[in-house]
Amino acid sequence: MIDPNNRTTLPPAAYVLIAVLLWSTGGLFIKLTTLDAYQVTFFRSLLAGITVAVLTRKQGLKIDAFGVLTSIIYAALLFLFVWATKHTTAANAIFLQYTAPIYILILAPFVIGEKFHWRDLVTVIFCIGGMSLFFVGKLEITDYQGNIAALFSGVFLGLYIMLLKHPAAVGRKQKAEGSATGAQASLPASAAGGHETRDRRQESEPGPVATGDLSVPPAVAGGFSSEPGAVAAGVSEAGTTKPHEATRKENNTNYPQSAIRNPQSMNPAIAVIYGNFLLAILTLPSGIAAVPVMNLTDIGSVAFLGIVQIGIAYVLFIRGVTGGTRPLDASIIGFIEPLLNPVWVFLFVGERPSTWAVVGGVMIIATVVTHTIVQYRGKNLVAE
Repeated sequence: MIDPNNRTTLPPAAYVLIAVLLWSTGGLFIKLTTLDAYQVTFFRSLLAGITVAVLTRKQGLKIDAFGVLTSIIYAALLFLFVWATKHTTAANAIFLQYTAPIYILILAPFVIGEKFHWRDLVTVIFCIGGMSLFFVGKLEITDYQGNIAALFSGVFLGLYIMLLKHPAAVGRKQKAEGSATGAQASLPASAAGGHETRDRRQESEPGPVATGDLSVPPAVAGGFSSEPGAVAAGVSEAGTTKPHEATRKENNTNYPQSAIRNPQSMNPAIAVIYGNFLLAILTLPSGIAAVPVMNLTDIGSVAFLGIVQIGIAYVLFIRGVTGGTRPLDASIIGFIEPLLNPVWVFLFVGERPSTWAVVGGVMIIATVVTHTIVQYRGKNLVAE
């Protein structure tokens, strides 16, 4: 379970790094299994949903209509990533999913009322240029299908991240008694989730994050973004608000007050839990059909994907973010995922991405990283 009051010898950023490294293995284990996309999705989602539900059960399992919508979108991005990885190269799948910031920059003014800047337009143009390179050269029809699926996983990732900042989601957390604070971080898609949290006091503007399969760009959130619930500031017995530092010392914890969940806030992993269970239900027939033909490699691969690559990685990421890792730092660390994802596949499976895909991927990642740094430059990003 996530226990923000436990002491830890590791710095918060270390948890984020470990989570991102686990997310980056998504492409490898999806490629290793002989199961098809539907079968992989069933076992991975079932195990991931159970793992995250068990680890975060004390934060509650209730869900509202808005949470249901978010869960559906999350489920769509998760399945599309798996399907894309099965039908194109791992590099294409992960890099094209990282186009999520483009859709956020374009749609955010209409969905959540964020202001669009000219520098955002430049970012979109460069990302589209990098995206086009994935379709250069000799490709089979399945490559095109996989690339298109990866693009749509990026679209759903962008929608998922925007909904996390929608008034319906933010207002729900603001019902907490007292002054609420939160750090926005990004999670991955393959991780399912990808999620990213950002201080609500920041100017809300997309920047990149990583969702590995839950990769999500930070500003974008990347990652897939998950926001820990808001918390009330510490109050003394006399009823007066205590200074932030004093409260932290009194609690004898390395975690900031924003890591302590308010009883009235919703479990930040709720969409990950129900999104995975929804996928498991929809792909149940495929999962049952796969049982008689599964070998040890298949069993080990889907078990790792569900329990470790999504479940445990998600918990570690949230612990790192709520422990004090800045949103910008988390999102930049998150970019390790799309860079390592195709590397693992190349080393253990021998799959080589095309030269154009590598150039396009580097172009997208460089553009999103630059946009994030420029956007957050001079702003206080320390999670309180």
